[in-house]
Amino acid sequence: MLAEFFIAPQTPSQTADLMVQCVGLAILTIGGAIMLSQRRFAAFFQLPAQPQHQLEPTDILLGLLAFFWIPSAAMAVLARTGVVTSMPASAPEGWAPAATQVWVGLLGRSLGILLLIAVGVRRFVDGRRGWGLRFDRLPTDIGVATVSYLAFWPVCAGAVFVTVGIMELLQPGVSFRDHPSIELLRGRDTTQAAALLTMVDAGLAAPLIEELFFRGLLQPALARWWRSPWAAILFCGTAFGAIHYTNVETVPALALFGVVLGFVYARTRSLTATIALHMLFNIKTLVWLWLDRAKDM
Repeated sequence: MLAEFFIAPQTPSQTADLMVQCVGLAILTIGGAIMLSQRRFAAFFQLPAQPQHQLEPTDILLGLLAFFWIPSAAMAVLARTGVVTSMPASAPEGWAPAATQVWVGLLGRSLGILLLIAVGVRRFVDGRRGWGLRFDRLPTDIGVATVSYLAFWPVCAGAVFVTVGIMELLQPGVSFRDHPSIELLRGRDTTQAAALLTMVDAGLAAPLIEELFFRGLLQPALARWWRSPWAAILFCGTAFGAIHYTNVETVPALALFGVVLGFVYARTRSLTATIALHMLFNIKTLVWLWLDRAKDM
């Protein structure tokens, strides 16, 4: 896998990825030069007063239920009734879930999202706006998300490169699997309905539920309890990376991404900006898959 980083782009997605990395490196270089010349590094990392809230430990427990338990419980209940079938313990190569199964998973996430929103709106001063789930500054939030994504992507690619190199050095011949959603979208037996629902889940529902929990509830609560916004940002970023342990080579890069997401929320006090940033991150992968599939058709 490491050799892939050194060969010339072979597919449309690799070419597009290289272009995005070049733009990101330009943003990092220009931005770093401006901050160095104006000596603004310290000011850039200073955080404003954080959103006021009355979050309690029980709210975090509710958030954990919404994030982890409700989606899996919905699947388990319907699997028991025979509406959907669970993934085999040893799934054969090319196995793909039916659209119904993907739909149930998406439904579970949606229920979790609604519960997280109900908790956040109730516990933050000034409700939804005070929480940062706002739409009056949507162009600005999307702009922040876009620039943050472009600047972070070369760092993400570099972190994956280093992690893969270390793993291959420690365990020669180690193999890596794609994320389950990517495997499903690449599968030849995947129906169009299942693929569409998977894209909605990965591009919209997953960023929503992850940001509402990690940046929307857990980070503000820890920042107040620990009296340190940066400690909360680092902890939540690390936890965010850790939950993606099934693709271990991406954990350090995603932990860094979690820190970036936490910083954007603490700096802008906008959950809308972090959700947009997370959606861009996930949708990029879906677009790259579409580019390669269009080439093969």
